[in-house]
Amino acid sequence: MKKITFTLLICISILSCKKIDSPENQISWQSFYFKSDIIAGKYVEKYAMFVPVTIENDTTKFEMQFDTGANMTEFYENPIRQINSIASKIDTFNANQYSAALELKIDHLNSQVKAFPIRKNWGGKKSKLIGTIGTNEFKNKILIINYPKQKFAVLDSINSNYIKKFELIDFEDTEGQTYLRLKIANKIYNFLFDTGTSTTPLITNMQLYEKFTGNHKEDIDTIRAKSWGVDVIAPGAKNNYPISVGNIKLKANQRVYGTDSEHTLDFFKANNLDGLISNPYFFKDIILIDFRNKKFGVKK
Repeated sequence: MKKITFTLLICISILSCKKIDSPENQISWQSFYFKSDIIAGKYVEKYAMFVPVTIENDTTKFEMQFDTGANMTEFYENPIRQINSIASKIDTFNANQYSAALELKIDHLNSQVKAFPIRKNWGGKKSKLIGTIGTNEFKNKILIINYPKQKFAVLDSINSNYIKKFELIDFEDTEGQTYLRLKIANKIYNFLFDTGTSTTPLITNMQLYEKFTGNHKEDIDTIRAKSWGVDVIAPGAKNNYPISVGNIKLKANQRVYGTDSEHTLDFFKANNLDGLISNPYFFKDIILIDFRNKKFGVKK
């Protein structure tokens, strides 16, 4: 009897000491990384997100920009024409829209997209940057981005206990893009969540720029750059108000930029947007985008 009791105590002790894997540790994570650059004469430490990629029959490591502001994953014509395994598969039947059908691996994740449009005459011929990862990669999936650890996951489902750790709000899905209703200065505004660039953490029209930055502006800056070939001039200053997703305030507070660019304002108007919000406001957070159920969350 004593022997049985002693054995039982050992088993209980082992079980109690055994580390129970958390839901987050059970997720298959992929890596991403930021790059720095000089933008309009200014050093930007993390100006955009990139992911390592490989293509079928080629072990070379390429990269693609991670862009939730784009609804399609696409290749750039100039660099992929130098890659034999892709160049041989470019379909030029439609002169206005080239495409390629092949297998793409995003870090260790197999792309669910099978045919990719090609942006004609775009990119550097010798560049390792061969395209953009858009949101059709995540159709009916759950995307988690862990900014502090620079990793992401694409899931079919998620542990019910893990999802309870996120403050969730509904979002509008317009052609695969994430339109968020964010609380700023006790009002709700519509912003497109865009991981495509970190140069302007939040960009809006000049009226809201003045409202968010106040009469006595701090940390003043001006960005002069191109957005998909169009010149954009945007003054910036410190944001005076916290930004909330539901009841959760984002941990990072950054600059707000304003623009009167006709090209940008037409885009805002056509899509009923107040602006775009990008990576820097989330640098200290873990976010979740459920593209099937149209939920956006920030970990509590």
